[in-house]
Amino acid sequence: MEEDNSPRIDLASFSGNPNIGLYLFATDSYVLVPLSIHDSLLHKVEKVFDVPIIKTNIAGTSLLGVLLAGDSNKLLVPKIILDTEIKTLEKNDVDFSIVNTDLTALGNNIVSTEKALLVNPDYDTNSIIQLRKSTGKNIIKWESSNYKTVGSLIKVKGNKAIISPLIENKKGLIKDLLNLDKVSATSVNFGSPFVSSGIVANKNGMLIGEKTTGMESMQIEQAFGFTKYE
Repeated sequence: MEEDNSPRIDLASFSGNPNIGLYLFATDSYVLVPLSIHDSLLHKVEKVFDVPIIKTNIAGTSLLGVLLAGDSNKLLVPKIILDTEIKTLEKNDVDFSIVNTDLTALGNNIVSTEKALLVNPDYDTNSIIQLRKSTGKNIIKWESSNYKTVGSLIKVKGNKAIISPLIENKKGLIKDLLNLDKVSATSVNFGSPFVSSGIVANKNGMLIGEKTTGMESMQIEQAFGFTKYE
């Protein structure tokens, strides 16, 4: 029997909340899930992402997607992370850096690509220096139309990105700034413009908030190259 290498895509919620991206953090090497994750969602995570699962809270909360940024090469964690949580990351050989900033919702404020970080312009000079040193990436401060929480408006997978309709007019600029091959604009969870809150993805598959419409799902899958529609 041939192995099925097709991408795995599913709808999901976290304890009834379709904003799945607030709670999970997936990379191509591992996925982080809260301690309170239900077995039904854990089963989907195992099937979809097909990488080792690490159970932990961050800052004593289940809001992993809000508080974490980076990728499998370097996980960025907020200074409010607890010692027990640090030990969990160390035990699982996660390469991480604690970012010393009061803007602790790193997931909302940082977009990570292979070579660059797009960040909230309110990060101070010391934070920028630390981010550059810990990741080795180019750091770009950026806001559009008074939207500073760039991480909530842009979701990146590999060399592709999905951006919020709120910044659709900046599609070309974002593509150039982050050196991406493709940038697409769509909403999630029945019209939510905060795309990162409804999408969790790695190279193997993707979970999308369960309130996402069929049209939104089609646009998201196509944007990330999981599905091609004629």
